[in-house]
Amino acid sequence: MDHLYIFNKDKTIVSFYSSDKEWTIKLGPNDYYAAPVFMRGCFYFRGGINIDRFADALAESFKDFDMLLGTLSMSKEGDIFVNYENNKLNQVLEIEDRTTESSINNNQNVIDHLPNKIITAEQQSGAAIDLSGMKMSAFKIKVFNDGFFIGYNINHSMLDLTGVAYYFKYLSQIYTLGNREKINLKKPQYLGTFKTNNIQFKDKDEADQYANKMGFYFIPPNNNSNNMFSQNNILKIEFNTTKLDILKSTSDLSLSKNDVITAAICKVFTFTSNLKDDDIFTLKYMCNIRKLAGLGEEALGNLYIYKGIPLKVSDIRKKSLVELAGINRKSVSEITYEQFKNDLCWFKYIQDEKIDTFGYFIPSIKYTLLSNWNQYDYDQIKFDNATPHSLAPVCIADAGTNFISFNTNENNEKTIITTVSIPPNSIKEIVEFGVNTSLYRVIN
Repeated sequence: MDHLYIFNKDKTIVSFYSSDKEWTIKLGPNDYYAAPVFMRGCFYFRGGINIDRFADALAESFKDFDMLLGTLSMSKEGDIFVNYENNKLNQVLEIEDRTTESSINNNQNVIDHLPNKIITAEQQSGAAIDLSGMKMSAFKIKVFNDGFFIGYNINHSMLDLTGVAYYFKYLSQIYTLGNREKINLKKPQYLGTFKTNNIQFKDKDEADQYANKMGFYFIPPNNNSNNMFSQNNILKIEFNTTKLDILKSTSDLSLSKNDVITAAICKVFTFTSNLKDDDIFTLKYMCNIRKLAGLGEEALGNLYIYKGIPLKVSDIRKKSLVELAGINRKSVSEITYEQFKNDLCWFKYIQDEKIDTFGYFIPSIKYTLLSNWNQYDYDQIKFDNATPHSLAPVCIADAGTNFISFNTNENNEKTIITTVSIPPNSIKEIVEFGVNTSLYRVIN
């Protein structure tokens, strides 16, 4: 295998050469909207890994996932581009040798396991307004005497969560088999822009009305309505997977674990006395549309749909978990590819009018976003025999987004976890609800 990379003197940073090709891509509407965000997470493994083989695998993977060696740029007009320069040396991987220590005592703070030497502080933060010069990806591997961690910082412009999961499956197969030509996965294909339906918005007010259906609510940046949210506490919740299975089996509908989790989160957010019975609480979620579009997981881009479920607070409080789970299942079942093409018209309006999207992400006690990182077959990420026992995203519950992920507890059982930002006046009720239903426990 050609070694298309070099280590620095003390073997703590690896730089990878790009190929002799060169390209620039102007991002389409949905990728443009996602570009300011960097996905940040860490996979935790037990077992060993060989650093030289890992670097080899990265170098091979970049031949097909070449955008991960790219950089971002912005035009004076505000358009966003991904650029791939030929024969460029790119610092991509940080290495930390902790082989004198156990991984068990070092798995608490995910931020410590992410790259922090080869990217800017703004990129480390997970979001940026000016993307010029920022890297499409950076990785960090920590090696312990009984395991290893792989942390990553990947821009959201050309890969979504499905793309990241696919990349790590791709990378691990190359590592295990020694060559990307031996793996049994399809080569990735970035799809770029899609044909949209013909929906026009006469002004921003009309566009905002459409955005409400997707669960987006625009709050002017100088509005003080999020002051109450800033006083919240962050709770980490671990779900009882056995109880999830029992609950979903009591319905005539084909419920998923995620339906029940969504129902529980609706309950959790509406215990607070800050919300009145007549208030509307909106649960917004993201749903992968590849299957609806006739695409495989090798299709890259932001291929998901946002959907909001607005419910009267009194209804959430009165309905059972199974009833709320059924509402979520109905919402998911109604998603169509045509709806995705309709929504692209809104993203296109945002891009064409160069509207500052910050106002759509100001948190509020009246809505939240669920992002399910737990939906992928992570057992297919296998470096030799090592599969991840946990995946930890960086918590941004204080920004109104709740990541659902997985962990392995002290009994070596896989659990589903999330974090939520909650008003202090509802913590007691949240803890008691978990105890009374046996559905979850608060672990911080």
